[in-house]
Amino acid sequence: MSVDVTETEPADTQDASPEAEVPQENSADDSATEETPESEEQTPEETFRLRSLALREELSDAALQLLELEVQVKAAKATYKEEVEELRRHIAKGPEKFPLFDPPAADEPTGTDHWRSVTVTEVGIPEGLCTKLRENPENPLATLGDIVDWQADGYHHLTDIPGIGEGKADQLEKCMTAYWDAHPEHSQPAAEEG
Repeated sequence: MSVDVTETEPADTQDASPEAEVPQENSADDSATEETPESEEQTPEETFRLRSLALREELSDAALQLLELEVQVKAAKATYKEEVEELRRHIAKGPEKFPLFDPPAADEPTGTDHWRSVTVTEVGIPEGLCTKLRENPENPLATLGDIVDWQADGYHHLTDIPGIGEGKADQLEKCMTAYWDAHPEHSQPAAEEG
């Protein structure tokens, strides 16, 4: 019976020679009865040593492949975590709502309550009176909306502001009336209602 050396050749062995290969199904009876030129040249110890070297090399290759796969698994886990986090942020953000038209610029009037954000300086009130309005200790009055709200409760009057008497209160009323006349879209009745 002849032994096929190609069946037992280890993968990726550089040091092992065809003489070093030992068939896997080698029994004591086969080696004793059939003498091949390979078995005459090697002792059993040499055959064992060469096969051990070949198996160690295969084990090293398998360990290297395992390490490479572990690195790939770590990279895949990191990518997975990033994708999960991105999905969570996307869900938390919710659907984007796009306006039908472009939103107005910050300096453009927006709606009927635009008059509320007009500053006391823009109304045409003299700077000295503007300072007194803004420094009102009870409630700073920096916008037209602040002044209207101050007077809307019926309890507060312009003359209640420190440093503003009847004459200055009349001057403030004239400035506000001039503003309402110049801006009919923000008429005073609409302001009083709104």
